[in-house]
Amino acid sequence: MPYTTILIDDEQDCLNLLKWQLETYCPDMKIIAACNAAEDGLQAIEKMQPDVIFLDIQMPFINGFELLRRIPKINFEVVFTTAYDEYALKALKINALDYLLKPIAKDELLSSVEKFKNRVKSKNKGDDQPLLLQLLNLQNNPSKKIAIPIQDSILFLNIDDILYIKSESNYSTIQLKNLKSILASKTLRHFEDLLNGNQFYRIHASYLINLVEITKYKKTEGGSIVMSNGEEIKISRGRKDDFIKLL
Repeated sequence: MPYTTILIDDEQDCLNLLKWQLETYCPDMKIIAACNAAEDGLQAIEKMQPDVIFLDIQMPFINGFELLRRIPKINFEVVFTTAYDEYALKALKINALDYLLKPIAKDELLSSVEKFKNRVKSKNKGDDQPLLLQLLNLQNNPSKKIAIPIQDSILFLNIDDILYIKSESNYSTIQLKNLKSILASKTLRHFEDLLNGNQFYRIHASYLINLVEITKYKKTEGGSIVMSNGEEIKISRGRKDDFIKLL
């Protein structure tokens, strides 16, 4: 089946090359718009509702990350394209489908397209997009509340109120500073991705802690930390060195 895609890049040569590559190597990717300005890209996305977009990051006036923040509902996948590899980590942190470095190699492009198709097959389109929006907003405003899915509702919490998050298999227990706890229907990895780059650190396979709430570091018995509620949590052996460097 054909998939619709929009290309957005302020460099016309790069736009033309990517268009040729997709048409030549990925004929089932139907290009419905190729825009060399972010504003044109926003309008095209709103009007045409693509399955996936290939989005340049470094553009004048509105960069790729800001463009996504201006879209109320992201119901498509995102592949970032850029000549600057310094953006790779940020692109991955916000749960983008992929990140392609210019000049885009044929095998890298084919890999991204295959990854897109696999994601479409494995889940309903758009399932990850609320996470993408949360990550974009959280990086733009670190004090922003996050959405916590609980049973048949969604709870909104300020990240500063979280003491730690503990893995419970496919669920997570969120321990708050007021001693209350919440069972969320998301994995610890979900929250690690969501809160990465803020004051949270995965100190153990089962614990994501708020670094601000540490009151003591104990060197004995392999190392552990004491949280502001008095609870002691062991540091995993593989993360101890990185944690000490972080401190």
